[in-house]
Amino acid sequence: MTVRVTVSRATAVASRIAARSRGRSIIGTLIACAVCWYTAATAQAPGNYPNRPVRVIVQFAVAGPTDIMARLMAQKLSERTGARIHR
Repeated sequence: MTVRVTVSRATAVASRIAARSRGRSIIGTLIACAVCWYTAATAQAPGNYPNRPVRVIVQFAVAGPTDIMARLMAQKLSERTGARIHR
């Protein structure tokens, strides 16, 4: 009989500790989400970025498949962003 009371008491204590840590975990998660939301909401990118031409460097042979893909990507990026991107 004594063992049963001890086990149920230990179970009750463990459930109270778990409830406290669960509450702390939820509060910590909410605080972290609020900080991330505030940071993302207040961050502003400059309107004229990039203000200098972007240079793509490919470390492979000219007219190879990698060079051709880099040129095509630079052309498409230039069209989409309006920035000067050259190879």
